[in-house]
Amino acid sequence: MANKLGRVKQNKTHLDLVILNTARRKRGEIRIKPNRVLWAQANEKGWHGVHLSEFEKFMWKKGTRQTK
Repeated sequence: MANKLGRVKQNKTHLDLVILNTARRKRGEIRIKPNRVLWAQANEKGWHGVHLSEFEKFMWKKGTRQTK
């Protein structure tokens, strides 16, 4: 599936999102798993990950309220 944000691939165990900049160039990928959130920069072979509970704490502490 393609949209203006990038490509989305859904697997039974995870969801991959490709993040594009305003020039439509790839910035990286986010992989969402049942218990982790992973990030890989463009042209990088490895992933950086954090447990979902740590991501949740970070979002509550640093995030700002958004509307849908």
